[in-house]
Amino acid sequence: MKLLEPIKVGHTILKNRIMFPPLTTGYEERDGSIGEHSLNFYKRLAEGE
Repeated sequence: MKLLEPIKVGHTILKNRIMFPPLTTGYEERDGSIGEHSLNFYKRLAEGE
């Protein structure tokens, strides 16, 4: 199944073809930068929590 197979994009090899789309969490700082709350959100997401 191609969805779960590695794919090469430029010089980068991706483990599979499943992507996480960009989104707005509401955790951004007022200037749009990534703050502690955003960082913790993405850490938990990456860890599978």
